Amino acid sequence: VVAVPEQARQSALPDATSRALDNIGHVYARIGKFQQAINTWEEKIPLAQSSLEKAWLFHEIGRCYLELDNAEVAQDYGEQSLQSADEEGDVEWQLHATVLVAQAQVKLKDYQSAILNFERALEKARLMPSETAQNGIIAVRGMEEELWAASGRSCCPSWDNPASNARKMLGKDLVMIAK
Repeated sequence: VVAVPEQARQSALPDATSRALDNIGHVYARIGKFQQAINTWEEKIPLAQSSLEKAWLFHEIGRCYLELDNAEVAQDYGEQSLQSADEEGDVEWQLHATVLVAQAQVKLKDYQSAILNFERALEKARLMPSETAQNGIIAVRGMEEELWAASGRSCCPSWDNPASNARKMLGKDLVMIAK
């Protein structure tokens, strides 16, 4: 067990404590000790100094819960991350949080909500200068039909409806990628 140096905890060094908790949480997550990472990062929450830091922190905690197959709590943390990213106006963290919420919804078999959130994530990705983010979301498009089938529907109406935003957004991108 790694502990935050007692010096940092007892002194008036909240920044040092926050950095130590951040680093310890990262180590735990990298070695697959997700519950320890969660415990460490939850201790860091009161030390977060900005909405952006909270967006990152809630996202990381949510990812750990997703790894532990606790999708309900992962979704809750994803929503908290999204709220913090919205407060900050940070599109990149809005994207990360939205994808986390969608991934949790897939595990919860809430396929219709997952599809809507993946579509929202694609909208966020389009606002980012990097095509990597867009291509990552577009790759999820292949899962959309599987999600609709798993939810008991024959196909995804948002894709079949020519007037739908999903078809407009994803269709153009799929054509561009195919070239």
